[in-house]
Amino acid sequence: MLEDLSRHPSTARHIARKLARHFVGENASAELIEKLQKAFRASDGDLAVVSRALIEAPEAWTAQPAKILPPTDFLIAVSRGLAIEPKPENLLNLGVQLGQPLWRPSSPKGWPDEDNAWTAPSAMRERLRIVEIAARQADKHLDPRALADDLFGEALGEHTRLAVSRAEVREQGIELLLMSPDFQRR
Repeated sequence: MLEDLSRHPSTARHIARKLARHFVGENASAELIEKLQKAFRASDGDLAVVSRALIEAPEAWTAQPAKILPPTDFLIAVSRGLAIEPKPENLLNLGVQLGQPLWRPSSPKGWPDEDNAWTAPSAMRERLRIVEIAARQADKHLDPRALADDLFGEALGEHTRLAVSRAEVREQGIELLLMSPDFQRR
């Protein structure tokens, strides 16, 4: 029965949509989904083959970053971007505060993949609170403009670059960078 289910065209379509939505965005192209479906069916459901098809698809690399970073990814990105080494228990607590407690997804399906699950006003306010604390903990010699160049290079959006350059103080520049769409999206 499981083999029949895995070979059903609906399964290929479902897996292709899930992968495209997770890695590319909610509005992944029909062409990309079709490529993934074909790879799934041709490989008899081999996820390594489907993953390779996703990686090799130009649509996966040309799309603008559209997915909001889930809380755990956000916390890791802040820590790595600012070279801060938080205590593991602090990261766990912050994950709970942002709505993504470790190993405790909200449903048997796992963590939500829709952006609106992570963008409620209270969730964004909590991200801002975390960024404010992280900016104060960052190296006091860290220039937000240099950080922006290190993290994004030419990919940094002009609006973000301008906002960071106009910051009145170092911490504000870091906060603007870390709360920007450039940083918040993947």
